[in-house]
Amino acid sequence: MMRSIISSFITLLVFCVGTPTAIAQEAPTVSEWVEKMAECTAKPLSYDFSLNFNMAAVGTSVKASGSIVMLDQRHMHMTTKSSVESAMMPNGAQKAEQVMIMDGETMWTVTSMDYPVNQGEKISSVSRMTIELMEKMGQGAAGMGGGLPGAGSSADMATQIRTMFDKFYTDCELSVKNGTVKISGNISDEFLENVPMGGIELDRFRAELDQKTAFPNRLVMGNEKEDIIEMSMSNAKFLDPKKIDKKLFEYVPDPGIHVMDMDAMLNSMVPAGADSSESDF
Repeated sequence: MMRSIISSFITLLVFCVGTPTAIAQEAPTVSEWVEKMAECTAKPLSYDFSLNFNMAAVGTSVKASGSIVMLDQRHMHMTTKSSVESAMMPNGAQKAEQVMIMDGETMWTVTSMDYPVNQGEKISSVSRMTIELMEKMGQGAAGMGGGLPGAGSSADMATQIRTMFDKFYTDCELSVKNGTVKISGNISDEFLENVPMGGIELDRFRAELDQKTAFPNRLVMGNEKEDIIEMSMSNAKFLDPKKIDKKLFEYVPDPGIHVMDMDAMLNSMVPAGADSSESDF
């Protein structure tokens, strides 16, 4: 569960920088701001991110930071450093470094993490999943990622954003002050029914956008008592696709490296006689 939360937290991270907001006679509504965010995701961009996931109720906290370069929905390069602290880990925090590369056909994930028992030792792994399967999974779980980078097993961030506000974010309130657009409201019970959170209570959200670009600088999810998930994005740059180094989206495993085939593993979970193309995984 923890690994999927981190790696894949990675669907609001992948928001893009939008174009400056035009002067209008009427101020944009919540739905118009949401659409501006969604439209941003079609544009090439890079940005840095940081994540704090405070699960005090279960004695665990996660911190992560990294950067993303995104050409389009099938070409992305993301680097992440994370640290997990838990009352169940007496040897201290478990640290990990991860590189995720989407080359147009395959998503490669290279991970190096602390060995959970002997400090100083590392566990390294390489996995691959076809983007076709990743997109298929995303179609079956649109919006399930909470608008967080990678969390919905889909690179279609526009769908993630729209679905969250259409289905799971309710009673939204809007305010604009000092160049920041704030959208806040409730998280529906249906969201928690679809996204296992280990009993963690999430019922409120808050998003902060740049008024000129609609780029999301901050996303918070929590409850009336405390903020539990906080994602911050910074140094956003709108990129010229012709000037992006295409080598960022290439990966070839070293000879002899064992590569975990996620397609084979997930397909093996389909019940006998079932059509894998219809499986929701």
